[in-house]
Amino acid sequence: MFTSWNNEGKLTEGSIRQANEHLLLVNQRVIELEQRILEQKELLDRREQEHVERLRALACKKDAEIKLLQQELTTARQQTARSEGIIKERDVQIAFLLHRLLS
Repeated sequence: MFTSWNNEGKLTEGSIRQANEHLLLVNQRVIELEQRILEQKELLDRREQEHVERLRALACKKDAEIKLLQQELTTARQQTARSEGIIKERDVQIAFLLHRLLS
């Protein structure tokens, strides 16, 4: 590729210079790619942290909604129990009145 040999089987000064320039360019490219990888890693780390924070917020919101719904369910059950009690009392009263009426 860059190899030039002189008559004695040794590399020429020009081919060595050309190889060194190529190695310098390759080294610069490696440094650029390593920097790019580092930047992408930092970006991914930030995004992951944002997602973790959003997930925590969603979990807290979900827990709060569940607690509210549990309270509403408890209230509804209590109201149902009171209503059932009132219905039973009225059934007893109706049965008593029907018994008096028919007796």
